[in-house]
Amino acid sequence: MKKLLFTGIVASLIAGGSMAANDGKKSFRIAPAKRMQTKSELQKMYAEREAKAARGNVVEKPAVYSNKKSGNGGNQIQTNVLSFSDLGQSVNPFTSVTSGRNYVSADAGLNTVALFRRGSAADAPSGQTGPGNKLYIDVSTKGGADGSWRIGRGGRLYNNELYNIIDNNHGPRYPQGVICRNPSAPTDTNQAIAFALTRVLDGTNDAWGGMGTAYRKLQSGSPTTQNLWSSMVDPVPVLHFRQYGFDQTSTGAVFAIEQEEQVSPGDVVFTDKIMVYKYVYNTSTSRFDSTVTFLQFVNSGQTPATAVSDAQIAFGPDGQVGYIVIGGFNPDFNNAYAYTTYMAKTMDGGATWSNLQLVNLNRTADEVSVNLAGKHEFRQGLFGDYVRFTDSTVTSTDTNAGAGVHPVDYTIMDLDLTVDAFNHAHVFATVCVAGFGDTLQVDGPGFYRPFYGSWNIHLTVPPTTFDSTRATVVNQNTTLRGCWGDCAATENFQEFNRPHISRSENGNVIVMSWYDTDTTDNPQADPDNLNSNPDLWVRAIRVVGPGTYSITSQSRNMTKGSDNDGLAILGSVAPRMLNTPTGHALASTIALLSDFPGTTAAWPITHLYVNNANIASSVDSFPLAYNQSGKGNLIVLDNNKQYYKNTFTIYPNPGKGMISAKFALDRAGATQFRVFNHMGQLVESSTKTLMAGNLNMALDYRHLKSGIYFLNIQQGKNTMTQRFVIE
Repeated sequence: MKKLLFTGIVASLIAGGSMAANDGKKSFRIAPAKRMQTKSELQKMYAEREAKAARGNVVEKPAVYSNKKSGNGGNQIQTNVLSFSDLGQSVNPFTSVTSGRNYVSADAGLNTVALFRRGSAADAPSGQTGPGNKLYIDVSTKGGADGSWRIGRGGRLYNNELYNIIDNNHGPRYPQGVICRNPSAPTDTNQAIAFALTRVLDGTNDAWGGMGTAYRKLQSGSPTTQNLWSSMVDPVPVLHFRQYGFDQTSTGAVFAIEQEEQVSPGDVVFTDKIMVYKYVYNTSTSRFDSTVTFLQFVNSGQTPATAVSDAQIAFGPDGQVGYIVIGGFNPDFNNAYAYTTYMAKTMDGGATWSNLQLVNLNRTADEVSVNLAGKHEFRQGLFGDYVRFTDSTVTSTDTNAGAGVHPVDYTIMDLDLTVDAFNHAHVFATVCVAGFGDTLQVDGPGFYRPFYGSWNIHLTVPPTTFDSTRATVVNQNTTLRGCWGDCAATENFQEFNRPHISRSENGNVIVMSWYDTDTTDNPQADPDNLNSNPDLWVRAIRVVGPGTYSITSQSRNMTKGSDNDGLAILGSVAPRMLNTPTGHALASTIALLSDFPGTTAAWPITHLYVNNANIASSVDSFPLAYNQSGKGNLIVLDNNKQYYKNTFTIYPNPGKGMISAKFALDRAGATQFRVFNHMGQLVESSTKTLMAGNLNMALDYRHLKSGIYFLNIQQGKNTMTQRFVIE
């Protein structure tokens, strides 16, 4: 797969609260758009490919790495000496490819790291022919130190012995996992719980399958509990195969987020709803109790409907303030066919969530001059704010005056999220050019123009309002998407640059990391595949105060000059960092891939834990200062648009008793929830303290009998009632 390398624009870095402008005006030929494959589409493609290959004669071979290094270019930036712990293998790259990021988890207080991976032949008992149907955890309770890992943890975390890839495929894919502290023994590492979520093809409906959860204590000999939530749910099959974000809080809750899709024969339809799963460990039953909240996009029936490319969830150190960020398109609110950011927040530990609100990177028709100036400042660090078309060329320009001038539209390719010590959200995202206003427009979201480049950007969002989101440019990527393994003609895996963002346990230090190739010091052997083996890069931030930050002076190539420089393909960075005597350390894995085996389903991938990926926390390590009120603000002016009608609704209705209530409160305060049966008898009552605004709240009434009920919500003199049915 040929890569189009964009070289015409100088990369912009954050500097003193402002962005450097492009180095002069550049002209380029008008390049065609390319269809972006979302993670969901890639997951489906890879699963189909694996199933097809498995119907043949599967032959597993050991991993033999393709060495593309052309000599050690030195280590001018990297100050640590990295070492690598060889962890377990996976049966194929699908632990990492298109996966949710969080298959590596770290807990600084317990000094524990875990890798959640699909199994390989090395894990299977003698005679076992289906190693890929099992999920294993590799655990180190000594901060990932070499020699401290318990590979495979002595057993399986999730498995299904009915594994048959043709008829009944329950094999775990794209796992995510966290190490949770046990509320009854929060400082006891042995009592900590490994909790995993994995996508499962249950083979029941011509489409996709369900969601598997599994958990066990780290204590030796602890039993494993696993559950399968099948896609075959009455009355309409709901697809559970699209989980993206995953996070745990200091209060012991685990959250996952996915888009709800309904399954019909030969088709899958997004319902415009985002599902937020909350899991809380019950010390009395030794099980995780779960609830689901639904966040809904408004769609007035326009075509195309809402589309989602990515979604992430994260909480701050207090476990109460959290955010959701979505890369999405909605025709009612987007001004261009591009994925942009939508955000929601919680102030009460995920009990209620605000409505999704647009935070638009692109131009809108109703923006005022101060708003335009803020976006102009930010976008000059990208491809620019405007372009002028002349014949077959496009030229960047700083002004919208004159004929043939159009705004540049940017689209979100991939993103990650964290929350700092002062409960400000930090979004780290990859963006690229989608189109140019009403010229060279595409037919729907998901198209991009790789010839014009891609960038990693950093958004900071205060907890009080989304209206003053700050955006800065971190770096320009060498290529938009990486290529896996040999990048030979028979191998066509691609990935995004996989932006990650991690924080220290206290939220005072944040690290943005991504994967890209250092073509100067480590050129690739194949000039057509310049990003075939990306390096791990970082940029660190020190949180000085609410909305006040300092940042390292340059991006740092962590793997440069190491034993695996030019060999690693991709990996994962845990959302939390470990503690070190001088600061913090990334809990990160990289992956090594064998030569592409052709048509077989088994394509082993080896996971390596990166030791000594240290981040100093001293004040002088962060020389560049900027703050929330500096230049380059993105100010949201879409609040006058109602993302929800202020009516009281319940979903699903009818349902099984796990419902999501959507309603509005004029003020914060104690709110009473009462449930009456069809005879008017009170059967359930509770009081909760809620924030003001349009809210979405998960309520669990599965313990009630089937029948007709009425939910009454009252705050002061204001009251509202809605009928719902439990089947």
